[in-house]
Amino acid sequence: MLKIEGLNVYSDNKKILENINLEFEYGKLYLIFGASGSGKTTLAKAILNDESLKKEGKIFLDNIDITNEKTENTSNIYFILFRILLK
Repeated sequence: MLKIEGLNVYSDNKKILENINLEFEYGKLYLIFGASGSGKTTLAKAILNDESLKKEGKIFLDNIDITNEKTENTSNIYFILFRILLK
């Protein structure tokens, strides 16, 4: 399961996302949609730990805190996760 708790994301000291709380369970398909500029890509970048973003809050994968894990590590994890979710 991917779990996001109290996530705030900043870019250039501007708050882009505020207090995001989500849970994604294995075996279910999720869709995140919204208008251009609503934060979809920023959320994905925050999950992958884009170093240009400042984050507050926590991101867990299978109860392991990956909030500050390196992008190259999380991208591999998420590729596997999305393959599992889409089976």
